[in-house]
Amino acid sequence: LTVSDTLADILAIKIKRLPLDIVQTLKVASLIGFRFREDILLEVVPQQKDATVAKSTSSLDTAASLLADACKNGFIEKTRDGFQFSHDKLQACFQSMLGTNEEEA
Repeated sequence: LTVSDTLADILAIKIKRLPLDIVQTLKVASLIGFRFREDILLEVVPQQKDATVAKSTSSLDTAASLLADACKNGFIEKTRDGFQFSHDKLQACFQSMLGTNEEEA
């Protein structure tokens, strides 16, 4: 067991406690890169299924709320140009979750 394995295990536990919509959003953000802009993230994050108009005010508010919650939980940090993951291991954890359905986990 290495320090990296231990950190990855701790991060996985913290991630499993997050609401699914935050996890899904951060999975997409991890593909954009360590640093990402909110406007680019909103272009690729699937919209709410019940949204009648793409990029409606409510879906933009929801996305902003998800990012704010992810910041409060310490997964990402606000930067001058957007956001960044708090640690490169976090980005790697979210990338490793791609293709998995968290509801089954």
